[in-house]
Amino acid sequence: MKIYSGTKPLILGVVVGGIVALTLGFGWGGWMTGSAADHIANTQSEMSVTAALLPICLEQSRQDPNAVATLVKIKSANSYERQKMLETTGWATMPGAGEPNTAVATACLKELSASF
Repeated sequence: MKIYSGTKPLILGVVVGGIVALTLGFGWGGWMTGSAADHIANTQSEMSVTAALLPICLEQSRQDPNAVATLVKIKSANSYERQKMLETTGWATMPGAGEPNTAVATACLKELSASF
C-alpha cells in the first residue's frame, strides 16, 4: 500500500483542528456537556420554585398568632438550629405537602431575619 506524502500533514491538521475547535467551543463558545446543562437547569428550577413558594411561607408566618414569640426564639437560637426551628413551625410546609420544604425554609428564614 502506498501512502501519499500529504497524508501525515492532513492527519495532523485534522487532529490539531479538532483539539482547537473543542478548546474554543467549550472554553469560549459556551458549549457544555449534558450533565452540566442538567445541573444548571435543576438549580435554576429549584430557585424558581423556592421564589414562588416564599410568599406562602411569609404569609403563613404573618397569620400565626404566636409569630413574634416564635421569631424571638428562633433569633435567640444558635444559627445551625434556626432552620430546623422554622421548619417545625409549619410555615415552610406548603398546603397539601406533608413535610416542610428546606429550600423554602432557608429563604423564609433569611427574609424573616431581615425584616424582624
